[in-house]
Order: sequence, then C-alpha cells, then structure tokens
Amino acid sequence: MAKSSSGSSSGSSFTFQHWSSSGSSPRSPYKGRLLDVTPLSYGGDYKEWVRQMKYNFDTKGTIALIEKDDGPGFAATKQEKAAWEAMVKDEKGDLLRCLDAEVCANVTLSPWIATSSVKQTWHAIRMEILGMSLEEAYSLLSDFNKLKDARYPSPQAFLDTIDDGWTHINRHFPSPQPDILKLIVALEGIKNLYGKSYANFWRGRTNTSHPTYQDLKDFIEREAQLEPSLFNATENSKDIKAKTGMFRNVIKSKTY
Repeated sequence: MAKSSSGSSSGSSFTFQHWSSSGSSPRSPYKGRLLDVTPLSYGGDYKEWVRQMKYNFDTKGTIALIEKDDGPGFAATKQEKAAWEAMVKDEKGDLLRCLDAEVCANVTLSPWIATSSVKQTWHAIRMEILGMSLEEAYSLLSDFNKLKDARYPSPQAFLDTIDDGWTHINRHFPSPQPDILKLIVALEGIKNLYGKSYANFWRGRTNTSHPTYQDLKDFIEREAQLEPSLFNATENSKDIKAKTGMFRNVIKSKTY
C-alpha cells in the first residue's frame, strides 16, 4: 500500500482500550512491512484484492472498520473522537489509493463517498466492481433525491454534485432514468438554498415550453455572475463537493 496509517487493536475487536494513554492516536502492534497491494482495476482479480486488503487491515489492527460501522462511542472524549476521525480518513484514503485511476474516479464520483464510513466505502467499491442489486440501485435513486436537502456553499457546488450524482445513477441503474427527475431535484435544491433566484428563474421564463435542467443551470450561472450576493454561503454551509474533492485528489497523488 502507499502508506500505513496508525491503526490499533488485534483482530476485529477494535476498542479505545488499544489507544495511547494520551488518547491522541491508536497504537499499532505491527512493526514490519505491509503486504503490497495490486491496484484494483475493472479487469483485475477482485477476490485477490479483497484478500490483500483484509490482510493489511488485519495486520494494522483496523479490520473492524470494514466490518462494522461502529464509531468511537458516546463515552469518547473530544480528543479520542478527533483521533478516530483522523484514522477513518486515513483508512479511507488507503482504500482509494489501492484502486487504479479509472476505478477510483468512478467510486469517488458518488457525492456520498465523502461522508461515508470505511465500511460504506468498502461496500461502494464492491458495488462498483460487481454491480448493484436492484434494491441497491433504487436506494441510490432515493439518496439522490436527498441531495436537495443538504447545504452547499455555492450554487455551482450544488449543481456539480447533482451532475455527478446523476452520472453515478445512470452508470448503475438497470434502465435510463428520465431527465425530469434530475430537474426536479435541482429545482427543489435551488428553492431550498436560494429562494429568490428560484423565483427569478420562473419569472424570467417567457415561453410556455417546459424547462430543462440545462435551462436551470445556464440561468443560475448567469445569476451568479450578475448578482453574486444572491448566493452568499450561509455560515453553516456544508461543502459536500469539496469534501468529495479531497478524495478525488487521491487519484493525483497515486504512485504505483
């Protein structure tokens, strides 16, 4: 692997008992060399990749992260929670670094990968390589609808997330989805985030033809240039796209 993050525990029973006395970082009992992992490609041996990855997670003492969604626990201190989050970020980074550029790009195309757990990221890789069940595909479509309720720092961040989410859906859904679904989610999101601009969009339409997603996107881009104050980010904006971008940077830093 590109690097070893500082995991702790033995086997799959990861607890805070294995953390250092300062609570700032986990202790790893492993002092040797991790197994080199062949980056996973679409034509590669997925079962062998899983074996190699599980060996490394087990060796580092962090295999529980791909088996469970357990967090640091309610009793954890702020310092322990911060250390836990840092470890999860490292382990997710290791997962993505062990994918080839094409697979990594498609896995990180999902707007949800940025806030997923290590186990969910592991599961997303499996679905990317082996495909989704019908239940998983419909669940993905339901999750896409929830993008309209999140907070974003800019309309471009929101629309970029919509674009990537829609591409992700159409890569995995068994049948093409009507573009009006994308438009509806985008309209609702703009309405929730930037109500005045949403009203301006409808007020400015001079024809009776149904709008398209591209119509909305072009309008928002023009509004952002002409009246940027309409899109001032709120203090609590959550830049989902930027967080996803952090993981996309893994592609640029990959060394095989």
